[in-house]
Amino acid sequence: MVSVQDRKKIVALVEEVTKAHKLPLLKALECVGISTTRYYSWKKDPEADDKRTHPNRKGIVTTRQPKIALTDEEYQRVVSVLKDPRFSDLSISQLSTLSLDLFGEFIASRSTFYRIAKKEHLVGHRKPSNPAELPAGTYRRLPCKATAPNQVWCWDVSIMQYFDRAAGCKLSVYIFSIIDLYSRMIINISAEADQTGRTARKFFEQAFEMQGITAESELTIHSDNGSAMRSSELLSLLLPDDQDCKRKVSYSNPRCSNDNAYAESFFGTLKGPMAFSTTGYRTLQECDQGVKDYARRYNEMQYHKGINFVTPASRHKGQDAAVMEKRNQAQLRHFQAHPERYIKGHMHKHEVAGPQYLNWGDLPARVFTAKTKRSGTEQHGTVTKSPPRAKSRGEKA
Repeated sequence: MVSVQDRKKIVALVEEVTKAHKLPLLKALECVGISTTRYYSWKKDPEADDKRTHPNRKGIVTTRQPKIALTDEEYQRVVSVLKDPRFSDLSISQLSTLSLDLFGEFIASRSTFYRIAKKEHLVGHRKPSNPAELPAGTYRRLPCKATAPNQVWCWDVSIMQYFDRAAGCKLSVYIFSIIDLYSRMIINISAEADQTGRTARKFFEQAFEMQGITAESELTIHSDNGSAMRSSELLSLLLPDDQDCKRKVSYSNPRCSNDNAYAESFFGTLKGPMAFSTTGYRTLQECDQGVKDYARRYNEMQYHKGINFVTPASRHKGQDAAVMEKRNQAQLRHFQAHPERYIKGHMHKHEVAGPQYLNWGDLPARVFTAKTKRSGTEQHGTVTKSPPRAKSRGEKA
């Protein structure tokens, strides 16, 4: 930073060489190493403070705090929420919404949460991406639409391992799960010793009983093409010999996990941010109880981005409208107390999520009637499959 005495000396030197030696002003300033703006500023008031706030400048810089900036107390409240170990598995977007429900008042916007988290080095990737896991292409998939709970279910099976105490070795455990498309709620989850049609039938009998599903329920059940999903024992339950059966069963395209994205995403959340693992269990019953506890936590505590950051249980029960109204009231109180923080005068509105879609597209799916291998008779119901994908160039027909 140039002192006042040096400024006066520089101004006097420049005036001397320009008047006595007829040196152009720009040449003189180029030799000294200052701009014309800086020269005239020093000439007008050499004792003026330097108010430049560029972060790369060396020396003393005078910083001005914006009027809309958070107070130190508000800043520390955001940091405390970000560092709270109870919410270590939640994303920044979920934390910003959770703080609104937790404190009953608006603290900061979602972008402010991200900015403070980045400044405090609290931002990280949820999971390292692996390009090799991505599908080779995307294909036309089955369209499903849910406007209320229990209209579309997605289910899948994931294989894990645990060390069995009785057998003295590692055994495989199959995690069966059903997720509701509209509410993202886990309808039923279970740890089983095998992946057979009989086990799948028992699993769905429990789910139907818990949710009160009958043959007249307009329910579409989506899954991939596993052996348990296509077994005759399971299809005889999902599509019974009843003329009034309104249930439908749909299957993904072969080798395309994106067709069952919601069920796959749940397992990614279960094993990733929620850090569920079966390595610490010693019996199948312990695995079953453990995964049920995690599913209960997911339903009641997980703020889901796809349904505008409400818990799956509250949306499944129809309580999301009341939650959004409470958030809007808290946001309005903050808007009225600090209108200067809303640059454009617009307040963020918390709205209930609309209909949910799975594999939605313009191309209709092909419908056919299922036949069981056991009897060869037609089942009364509709099994829907997506059209086969187009073969790539060079692929054998």
